[in-house]
Amino acid sequence: MERLSEILSRQDPPRTIPRGRPPGDGGRPDRGDSHGGRNCPICGGRGFVYLEAGVDDPSYGRATECACAANETEEERTSRLRRNSNLGPLLKHCFATLHSGGRRDTPESIYWEAILGQAWVYAEGPSGWLVLDGPSGTGKTRLAAAIANRRIDLGYPALFVSVPDLLDHLRSTFAPSASISYDELFEQVRDSEFLVLDDLGEQAATPWANEKLFQLLNHRFHAELATIITLSRPLETVDERLQSRLSGPSSKVLRFRANRDAALEAAGVFSGGTLQKMTFDRFDTTGLDARPDQQETLRSALEQTQAFAQAPSGWLVLAGRIGSGKTHLAASIGYYVQVHGVASPLFIVVPDFLDHLRATFAPSNPTTYDAAFEAARSATLLILDDLGAHSATAWAEEKLFQLLNHRYNAELPTVITTSLDRDQLSLLSPAIASRMGDPRISTVCILHAPDYRTGANDDYESPAHTKPSYKSRGQR
Repeated sequence: MERLSEILSRQDPPRTIPRGRPPGDGGRPDRGDSHGGRNCPICGGRGFVYLEAGVDDPSYGRATECACAANETEEERTSRLRRNSNLGPLLKHCFATLHSGGRRDTPESIYWEAILGQAWVYAEGPSGWLVLDGPSGTGKTRLAAAIANRRIDLGYPALFVSVPDLLDHLRSTFAPSASISYDELFEQVRDSEFLVLDDLGEQAATPWANEKLFQLLNHRFHAELATIITLSRPLETVDERLQSRLSGPSSKVLRFRANRDAALEAAGVFSGGTLQKMTFDRFDTTGLDARPDQQETLRSALEQTQAFAQAPSGWLVLAGRIGSGKTHLAASIGYYVQVHGVASPLFIVVPDFLDHLRATFAPSNPTTYDAAFEAARSATLLILDDLGAHSATAWAEEKLFQLLNHRYNAELPTVITTSLDRDQLSLLSPAIASRMGDPRISTVCILHAPDYRTGANDDYESPAHTKPSYKSRGQR
């Protein structure tokens, strides 16, 4: 792929022509160079010029087709626009390839199609700025490229620039051997009729870089030049001066949702299908050398979890010693509701989830929004595995309380597994323990059984008195 400076250096700087003079008057190109050729004395191969106008004039900064481009065939014009776009491998992206496959009625598909619809409207007639905000890997760059390619297909110029690369190119122009001067490079990007700035926020945030970006955006802001900006960090964390331009009245901000499966799995969160090996059919109610009374608790737990899976409501707390089958039953609930379309479950391993949150919300991390935490708060069914195995720090308890309190107040279906017994409940904050044991919303199911893996069969003290089964509670 060519460097930006190479693409722009093979073109003369854009020409400004007095308003009363036709774009092709005086110096009309030879017929052999009549297709936007490099030797065109009017536009220097760009295919367009700017009319001389004041800042307050509506035509200020607007490109006007050069006479040489008027003789181009459609194929030649498109080829020239693509060659000068700096899109490179991104030329393959178009709206047709971005539509979601599979089911179109899922929340994610509906949301994505809505974004595509707004982007299409902008591509057909760009007005103001379009700001694409959201986590990495959500398709912002692909969509920006698709819009630029649509503009080219319609016969209009578009320039695609990565912000870190642009700043590197600007620095390189200070070298004696540079093929293009700083002023030429900066002005050609600044005055582009349609500009895509990709990955704003990824650059080294030096005073020089921030100043150059502000000069660029401020000029385009006042000239009302069509601009797309994709952000590599949340809009709220961008430099304040840049933020004022990006969120101005002439800007439309499209907020992208995270790639849920990838983002959640990195945080110790899994969709129901991930744990498909753990099903109700594979749950052994005989245990490992379990006594008859212990086998009865396993059968009761299986019945209660099956009833919950068929109609999730309230909270279900599965308590028992390590290896007693709690995780298997919790995962079975998740798999059942996923397969039968009852709900969209999220299965969270609590210690891993908290490790992810610590990294995300660390003071050194500019990200203030976490997709995994928000997804856990609002999941139609949340399964929290191994509550109590985490480090009981004040910070961890606060995050868990925020999560559980939201779901408690909203009465969202939640499954919790814990190995804590009655003497260990003090490891949880009283506020969390109180909500887990609230008989109005929560059912506590005790598994008195040996460890399936080792056969350990020490006494386990229930964290709360066993309440009526989920099924009977739901019928009261």
